[in-house]
Amino acid sequence: EIMEWTIARDRWQLHLKTKGAYYNDWAAQLETLARTNNNSGAATAALAMRAVANLLERARIDRLTRNQHILFRLGELIAFAETAAVFADRAINDPSDALPFSPETLQVMSRIHARDAALKIAADGLRWAIGAGQSDPNLAGSLNLPAIYAAQAGLLEDMDFVGKKLVEAFPAE
Repeated sequence: EIMEWTIARDRWQLHLKTKGAYYNDWAAQLETLARTNNNSGAATAALAMRAVANLLERARIDRLTRNQHILFRLGELIAFAETAAVFADRAINDPSDALPFSPETLQVMSRIHARDAALKIAADGLRWAIGAGQSDPNLAGSLNLPAIYAAQAGLLEDMDFVGKKLVEAFPAE
């Protein structure tokens, strides 16, 4: 709850101060990364960022954050978007050597997380916005649900790959 409140409050202020540009700008950076190398799921993380930007703007227009629960839920969704974005970037540009995983494995893990984040943001965000009384009949369209669902392609293959790498890194004794 404290994390959700802190993230939501700080990022809500960033959204307002930048007139909605904060997450859209971050999404543009991820799209640039994806054009160079999308092995880390940067394009999917960008979808998550744009969905968060649209949800925050809808919350502003319809004053949905007057309900503290909505602000907390937005904080949760923001955390998913930001972790997906940072993971996608780091898996390509600065892979950690502190973990027993190759850069390739980290990129596959990042793709999995980006898919989960984008889907959670779109589905849960839509749920909470509609539940709070949002007024946009095309909110689902603005979240780009078809692209987010299309990004789920290859999920099981990636999960199988990571499962094998986890067993290799942490064998049962």
